[in-house]
Amino acid sequence: MEEIIGEGEYGAVFKGTLTVRGEFPMDVAVKTLKTDDEMQEWARNEFLQEARVMLSLKHDHIVSIIGICWSPQVYMVQELMNLGSMEDYLIDHKEDIDPIGNIGLWSYQVANGKDFYAVLFFI
Repeated sequence: MEEIIGEGEYGAVFKGTLTVRGEFPMDVAVKTLKTDDEMQEWARNEFLQEARVMLSLKHDHIVSIIGICWSPQVYMVQELMNLGSMEDYLIDHKEDIDPIGNIGLWSYQVANGKDFYAVLFFI
């Protein structure tokens, strides 16, 4: 794990590098679970529920989860989105965004991922 790249609902999010034998190293995001005893029980259940849902989602427009690890803190290893969250990107780069090209493509990608999720879990 390297530097903190964000703060999630359950704890810090770090940039990391995953090395699997026989494969090239991969940049990843590592979500951590806060260790605060008061939050531990409900947060752990919510965190693991998020992981269960994400493990069943395999789609080009949905961030993929790579795995979960306990040692003793709980970590969720995910695909790293190099540009960060879409919301932060839109706010920080509003002058660079082409409303016709970028917004149309991004809207399609978000809708496509949400449609996949809805079909998988609600229909």
